[in-house]
Amino acid sequence: MNKHINIILYLILLVLNFNNTMFPQSDSVQWGKLIKPHQHIEYVDSYYVDKNNPWTYNRHSIYIDTLAIIDSIKLDSNPSPVVGISKVHELIAYPEIGKRAILEGDVILSIMIDTLGNAKDMVLLKAAHAMFNETAINSLKNIKFNPGIKNGKPVEVRIAFPISFVINRKLNVPIDTLIFRKSACLGTCPSYTITLCSSGDVYYEGRYYVAKLGHWSSKIKPYDFEGIVSLIYAVNFFSLDNIYDSGKSDQSSVSITCITKERTKRVGSDYYRPLWEITSLVDKLTEKLEWQLISE
Repeated sequence: MNKHINIILYLILLVLNFNNTMFPQSDSVQWGKLIKPHQHIEYVDSYYVDKNNPWTYNRHSIYIDTLAIIDSIKLDSNPSPVVGISKVHELIAYPEIGKRAILEGDVILSIMIDTLGNAKDMVLLKAAHAMFNETAINSLKNIKFNPGIKNGKPVEVRIAFPISFVINRKLNVPIDTLIFRKSACLGTCPSYTITLCSSGDVYYEGRYYVAKLGHWSSKIKPYDFEGIVSLIYAVNFFSLDNIYDSGKSDQSSVSITCITKERTKRVGSDYYRPLWEITSLVDKLTEKLEWQLISE
């Protein structure tokens, strides 16, 4: 269990590192998935507010994703916005300067919901640009909640509340298969392919300069697959170019292929950091698995 928790923590840090203009966050709903194995977290509502929307371009949007109970208290009824989680985004205005400057950001607030359903004592768990932080805080001050109920009485409860300010967001589609391929170089660079399936099946093909030659199979946990998918969403994979080439022929390169029911997209590069970071994480995730040889 500790091994898996460490992997999840590493994923969170990596996603946070991508949170800038070069590596924009594209799907903060994954924040809820990444903290799932942690203790003292209880889900309030996992409704994904844009799940019925068509793919959209050139528009600004507010997204409210999974709310989480931070306190370890067990409740009869969890606190929730009176208007409903799917309507909260309509009460938050996208900062005008942010729209004009094409700025994005994810804000996660820790807030105390008192016995009257008021949001108070707000603390930034994850900060974005100051304009987004201020907008999130001021908006939640004016949103009424149904208080948490324990033993028939309202109680104060602290919750985590994520708000995403997003430009040009596309609806994420489920990813069925991820293929990570590393090519050889003029030296002794390892050459192999790792395939991750949403079912948890993992396949490895070792070609050159690797410890495992041939075809192998293993298994990973579902939330490990979800974590890798989170990073694919976080770098806006389906909006990337198909190739990022430095023009140096002696370097190793990596490629990632995403397969969904609607489409297949492959992105390759010998230098582009997001691809290398995610591939490196997949290496760490799979290096200690128990493998079974399929064929040499």
